[in-house]
Amino acid sequence: MLTALLFIRYKQILRSLQGLGFLRSLVLLFLISGGLAYIFQFSSTTQNAFIILVLQCFGIGNLHFQRNDRQFLKLHTESIAFLFLSEYLILSLPFICCSIIHQHWIALTITLLYPVALSQLDFRLKRKTTNNVFSKWIPSESFEWKAWAKSNANYSMIIWGIALVCSFFIGAVPIALFFFGFLTINYYEKNEPLSFILVYEKSAKAFLAQKIRIQLSIFSIICLPLVAVFHLFHPEHWYIPVVELGLMVLIHCYLILLKYAFYRPQERIPAVSTFGVMGFISILFPLMLPIVLLMSIRFYFKAIRNLNTYLHDFS
Repeated sequence: MLTALLFIRYKQILRSLQGLGFLRSLVLLFLISGGLAYIFQFSSTTQNAFIILVLQCFGIGNLHFQRNDRQFLKLHTESIAFLFLSEYLILSLPFICCSIIHQHWIALTITLLYPVALSQLDFRLKRKTTNNVFSKWIPSESFEWKAWAKSNANYSMIIWGIALVCSFFIGAVPIALFFFGFLTINYYEKNEPLSFILVYEKSAKAFLAQKIRIQLSIFSIICLPLVAVFHLFHPEHWYIPVVELGLMVLIHCYLILLKYAFYRPQERIPAVSTFGVMGFISILFPLMLPIVLLMSIRFYFKAIRNLNTYLHDFS
């Protein structure tokens, strides 16, 4: 069954690359290679190795608790934990190799034991979708944030409160900002119905400007209090949350432009998911940021042309 599962993953990756096209696939593979090289160099020190370890554990944990193929796998095998463990170890291979080469034995031990423990947890997190004060406060134009408010706002605000209370610890606010940067990424993967765009009766440029303005306004309202408290406790490191917040703003703009550059009503476009993940990875690898900036400019003009197909009456 493991061989069959790996073959399915291979076909899924191949299908995604075909959806991107040859040139974009080459760019993506180049960026992945550069990212792996950067991870190898960055993880040379023990402190940096644990930063990569924490991010890796967060990513694999999120994948495990959100995966929706459990029932499919249970129908074909009784050793579902072994399949999970095998997949997570394969995903961890780059960091495993780095840990061995750099002799980070504690990080290596955690990297190997974490998937073992995680694979034994056979349940999926279910979030209740409810109306609350946050969903009423968010404007209807930002349905992505409304979706977050109805499903994730309660536990997100708990994390916000913990970060605020623990802001005397220098890592609390930067970690929280990184978390909040991920909040709405899943809601940009699937395109909304065409009626959601036509109802505003705006030109393509005005529509994009509105989406970006609302996105950044809500994100800033959530994050700026944390940045202010960080400055109170760590004025000598004032630049850390400022730079991180600036990077998140860039990535959010990039995601919006990316989505509407490939927009087709009510469809999930593989290129959006792939390039979206690449955008967030660039936060960890500064050498990729100029590429993301150039791609954002390109996606802006492509989004204008694409949206004009639907909004030409309002130009």
